[in-house]
Amino acid sequence: SITAQIAMDDLDAVTDEIWDSLFSVNVKGMFHCVKAVVPYMKKQQSGVIVNMGSVAGMTGIGSSIPYAATKSAIHTMTRSLAIALAPYIRVNSISPGAVDTRWWSGNKEKMYQLAGNLPLKRISAPDDIAEAILFQLTHESVTGQVFTIDNGQTL
Repeated sequence: SITAQIAMDDLDAVTDEIWDSLFSVNVKGMFHCVKAVVPYMKKQQSGVIVNMGSVAGMTGIGSSIPYAATKSAIHTMTRSLAIALAPYIRVNSISPGAVDTRWWSGNKEKMYQLAGNLPLKRISAPDDIAEAILFQLTHESVTGQVFTIDNGQTL
């Protein structure tokens, strides 16, 4: 997944090249990865795909408008693929809020500022996201779902 850091109100900075680049990688790239593994999963008559979305795709707030739009597209694509690939392949998505990764190293204050109100008063750890993915992988009745892991950020 890629992004472009553009202020939400700076519409002039959002070029066609940025739109094309973000959609090519974040949406079309994910689709082509799914398309590549589906024949193998169909042959086994089982499989689980977990896509990576973002709370930006739910709230519209993120590093840029194109980024938020790509993440929303991933959430919808997850649901469409869950329908298209059932009953043997399940497709879900994780929609993380702020996650304390090395990407934020040295920028903790900005991370908390962007996260806004956090009712649980914490930022997710990578393990929080991994546990949600494991849940989606192991619960056979879960498909077409977008799990929001955000410590209440989107409330």
